[in-house]
Amino acid sequence: MANSKNRGFRKVTAAVLMLAALLSGCAGRYRVKCVSGEQYVVSCPKHAKPGETVRLETVCVTDADLYVNSTDGTEIRYIKEGIYEFEMPDHDFEFKVTVISNGLA
Repeated sequence: MANSKNRGFRKVTAAVLMLAALLSGCAGRYRVKCVSGEQYVVSCPKHAKPGETVRLETVCVTDADLYVNSTDGTEIRYIKEGIYEFEMPDHDFEFKVTVISNGLA
């Protein structure tokens, strides 16, 4: 009887340790998500740590104007065509990509 209780305790302990190991990779990290215009995003990390410089890559457009804006007012800096960066805030971050025809097409 004591042996089966001990085995059960070891299984629970192993499960808790495994869960802690899996979650430790996400500790202190927040979600980065495109909520509109995701078809224009080429690359974007799914998570980042507060204060980390996050780089977004979008498609390059020639017949329209492309805008990348945060939903919470966090500044997103234009680096060069198709490349944008921002400093990760201490909360989940959402942004949107908008393409507006510039009448040149």
